Amino acid sequence: AYNEGVTVFNEAEYATSLRYFDMANQLVPDHFLTNRMLGSNYLLEGDTVKCAEYLNNALGIFKQRYEDDKLAEVNKALEDYERDKSQLSYIYQQLAVIYQASGETRKALDMLTTAAEILPDDASIKRQELAIYQQNPDLLAEAEEKFKSAMENDPDDVTVKLAYAALLVKAEQAERAIPLYEEVYKID
Repeated sequence: AYNEGVTVFNEAEYATSLRYFDMANQLVPDHFLTNRMLGSNYLLEGDTVKCAEYLNNALGIFKQRYEDDKLAEVNKALEDYERDKSQLSYIYQQLAVIYQASGETRKALDMLTTAAEILPDDASIKRQELAIYQQNPDLLAEAEEKFKSAMENDPDDVTVKLAYAALLVKAEQAERAIPLYEEVYKID
């Protein structure tokens, strides 16, 4: 049922794939990938509540299997671990988008903090976190540390510098943004 759901999902027949994934979930409710795909499918069907429910289910399954289970270390040695872990970035980022869109900024940032701890080399998670901070000038004090760290890690990253400068302008500290704009101009 899961495999057929993936096939139909890839053909953009989302109502049909949803039926297959629901069937697979009834048969094996603790299957990580089924819950992940149910989340994606519900998102494409426009149901963010169900999307978040199933993506959170997938995270719970991952945590139980690879962190809490007595056999967690054995489970991590299986090839399923790398396959499942490769889905975490998508899951955490999608949940952060949903929470941010529903006004739960702190929950979105917490989701990305957890993701960064699990996937420290995932640049897209860090970028998404900076994007949320950029949209929320009331979090300037917290954001400054994140932006400064990102700029130290890559001093020539003009996107980060421009995002930070835009945040400073939104926070009514445009005078602090001017040197950043000048640096960007010199770089590009």
